[in-house]
Amino acid sequence: MSEATPFELLPAEEVARLLPAYSELSFLAKGGMAAVYRGVQTSLDRPVAIKILPIEFGIDEAFRLRFVAEGKAMAKLNHPNLVSIYDFGEVEQLPYIVMEFVEGQTLFERMQDSKMKDSDAVELCLRVADGLANAHQHGILHRDIKPANILLDQKGIPKLGDFGLAEEEERAEGDDLVFGTPGYTSPEVMANPTAADERADVYAIGVLLYELLTGKLPSAPYEHPSSLVQSDQRIDTLLASVLQPDPSYRPATGSELVKELRTLRDKIKYTPRRKLATGSGGNVATTRKVKATPGRKLSTPGVGVTTTPVLNTATGAMTSGSYATTPVLNSSPNFAFIRNLVIIGILSLAIWGAWTALQQKQARIAKDEEKQSKELSQTEKKKKAAAIRAARELEEARIAAANSQPKKRPKNKKNLAPVILKPEPLTPAEQLENLKHALLAGDRSEFPDTVIKRGSGRFFFIPEALTWHQAVAYAEQYGAHVAFAPKKADLRWLSSQIPGEQDIWLGAATSSRSDWAWLNMSLKFEHNLKTKTGTAAMLSKIGILKARHPAEKKPFFLQWNNSGLTPTTRQEHLQQTASSIENGEPIWPPGTLSFEERRYLFLAAPLSQKEARTQAQLAGGDLAVPSNELEAGFLQDITEDSGLELVWLCGVKEADTWRWLTNETWSFARWHEGFPVENPKATSLTIHTDGWKNRNPSLTHNGGYLIEWSDDAANAPASNAEDSTTTSAAASELKTIARRLLAKDFTSHASKIKDNTLAQGMAMRQWVRNAPQSQAEHYQKIYDQYLALIDTNTNRLPPLESLDPQLDVITSSKTNSLGSTTTSTKTVILPKDAQKILERHCNQQESFDNNLTEAAEKVRVAYLKKL
Repeated sequence: MSEATPFELLPAEEVARLLPAYSELSFLAKGGMAAVYRGVQTSLDRPVAIKILPIEFGIDEAFRLRFVAEGKAMAKLNHPNLVSIYDFGEVEQLPYIVMEFVEGQTLFERMQDSKMKDSDAVELCLRVADGLANAHQHGILHRDIKPANILLDQKGIPKLGDFGLAEEEERAEGDDLVFGTPGYTSPEVMANPTAADERADVYAIGVLLYELLTGKLPSAPYEHPSSLVQSDQRIDTLLASVLQPDPSYRPATGSELVKELRTLRDKIKYTPRRKLATGSGGNVATTRKVKATPGRKLSTPGVGVTTTPVLNTATGAMTSGSYATTPVLNSSPNFAFIRNLVIIGILSLAIWGAWTALQQKQARIAKDEEKQSKELSQTEKKKKAAAIRAARELEEARIAAANSQPKKRPKNKKNLAPVILKPEPLTPAEQLENLKHALLAGDRSEFPDTVIKRGSGRFFFIPEALTWHQAVAYAEQYGAHVAFAPKKADLRWLSSQIPGEQDIWLGAATSSRSDWAWLNMSLKFEHNLKTKTGTAAMLSKIGILKARHPAEKKPFFLQWNNSGLTPTTRQEHLQQTASSIENGEPIWPPGTLSFEERRYLFLAAPLSQKEARTQAQLAGGDLAVPSNELEAGFLQDITEDSGLELVWLCGVKEADTWRWLTNETWSFARWHEGFPVENPKATSLTIHTDGWKNRNPSLTHNGGYLIEWSDDAANAPASNAEDSTTTSAAASELKTIARRLLAKDFTSHASKIKDNTLAQGMAMRQWVRNAPQSQAEHYQKIYDQYLALIDTNTNRLPPLESLDPQLDVITSSKTNSLGSTTTSTKTVILPKDAQKILERHCNQQESFDNNLTEAAEKVRVAYLKKL
């Protein structure tokens, strides 16, 4: 995965509460998709690192199944160059992983000091590749190998960590963003994220080796490391294979890369890359060329020399005047001993002389420095004394002059020169406030200093964290809107401008149950975004687009257009919706929520109840009315999600009786504790996160109002309707509600069944890959027979009894030296671990079925009770 992330950070005390088996917890780091804490596993008294993943992963059933399958596989890894996984699980919908704590530093931190030697770089990459090969053999890809994900312990041993468990989910939420880190990600993965396999990890190891040698990442046009630094050219050959753009030319697995790196390491270690110059073919260790000179003796006392003509390999002739000389030891046995004594004596005298000269030189330097210091000190003292005397004389002269002349006072204070104070420069926020009215009027001649220009737009960062609704209202006060990012390039650019590691709101929200829209409704929303974790659009620092609850508080960018026109306002949204309703083809504004056949929209504005209702009616709707218990619960939930403190509803008190202004039946109430208060002026209804409250309808507040578009008012029963008609309508409504609740449960059940089947397939494919090669193909055939029985419409796994996946027969033929062929058969039993995979997922499917039955029974009982 890639590191510091954009989700709510849990205090260490909260993590300790969630995971009581671990003590002494402290926060370590926050990355792109997780927070890491240090702790101690109390039972074994060993240090651990605990990674906490975002809650949206825990509530995603598909991710949970993948998380469990891959977590179990990773826990089985045991290699000195891999960070060990001790435990994993989920607590209060927060996935967590407990890992080995490595005391040391990351390779990224180590590389800041200096480049590595050839042998050290190759050795480090060999160890990392060895750990990676072990993971590949268990069917696990890393997906994000880079220096920051390699830990070095106190002995310098590398350990590869941060295997990407969440990338598949992030790609689904992140608009096809490529996982991994740019520069280390292979070309085929950049073009197609689904192409990731072992060779993509191999490519990343090659980039790592290149960076360790040169201090930079490979770039186009490609340059061999030896052309940039003095590295061994044999490394160039290996990297030319590993960094091939076409993955088919790279080593296919981590194991193949390990073999090549080990061979390269041994060559560098045992075979020097530069050979000494030698003669032609003779004994390299003892031959050398000398020039024959007339009268020169080719012998020294005690050493005999034999001379041999040297063969010129180019011409095939003997070279004139050149001889290969071979030293021959003197036959005297005492010669070597005497020679060594003489050499030692001479060296000792030379060292003693040099040391004595050095001592004398240092003494002279010290004496000169002491003399200069004394002279400098005396000079400074004289200068300081002269300066003191001059200052004293000047002060005495000033006092004498002041005493001898009377003081003159100005007759007119107006003659005094005015003191001009320079104003403090305004902050960007203060500049924005001063420009508020001009910007709202469409004047684009001046912006705050820190505004960012891009194309025809201007962007200004608001660091104050607000809810999404508050951010939209805030932007409109300055003639702006919350920033848009309609294209992928816009997402990447805007995320790069976010200060620090934080998330920001975007000007987009849901316009129906699953559709999204920009606040500028003329722009098409082209990103792939799901609504399961919220109804407002958020952008992370790493460029991932996500759905979030609008009640969360985040900073945002204001955006203006040079034209001076605000492309969209809430008022324009409401007018457009009203017109579309009259035309019979409703267009719902961004931020619209759905419940059954009703539509709702929160607006943050300090209005009275009367003003709010007028705005709602101009939009073709009215203030919201909870006409039944289910709708009341829904309105209370979405009010909490809105982040607004209180919201106007369409209820009033008249003649000591509460009623709905839409003439719908008031049949129940959800008052907050202590309400309604006995206040003759508090005659209007508001909804809060914890219930209803009555307030003065003429007073404004910092909340908002809730518009409802529905046919409830038109279908409200007349006051004189017969009881039988009312009862029949109520029963019909209850039946409709029950059917919709059941439909929701069945949809959720079908999604879980599909995810469970996909998880079983992933687990079995991984198991087959790890099986012995001689049997893997046969095991795959057995599982294929089982897959053939899966209903493609319902995605349900068949019962194990429908096909016995445990037994099959392998037929083999063998020909002897005489040409005769014998055929033998043997029964192959599917191993127990494979049987457990099939059984576990069948049991999971049965559990989902039981849950659906229980949910349906609850709906039935509730329906009968209400009826």
